[in-house]
Amino acid sequence: MNTATLRQRLIAILNEEERPNVDWHAVEDLCTKLSDDLENHPNQDCPHIVHHFLADADIRAKDAEYGRKQRVEIRRFADTGECDDSKPVSGRGCLAVAIVCLGALLFWWLS
Repeated sequence: MNTATLRQRLIAILNEEERPNVDWHAVEDLCTKLSDDLENHPNQDCPHIVHHFLADADIRAKDAEYGRKQRVEIRRFADTGECDDSKPVSGRGCLAVAIVCLGALLFWWLS
């Protein structure tokens, strides 16, 4: 999946959420499908905020202000390709950081 496709799919989710009578089940399905597709494309660079957005549909359904803030950030990325955490985070990069941190913690604990 390329960045343009990622951005188009985020726009589809935003459009669903911005309807007058939001179908939150449909939103959660779209978020789950996109999240699964991102996991199946480990080389896809994806901003950290996208992962939060996809995981937080249930929170946005309950907290309108939180949802509004997330939609503003995701809309900016979807429309322009820019976001506050402009450094894309790949799945492999996160895994490498987690392994290093766990190793350091284990070393500290055993010493």
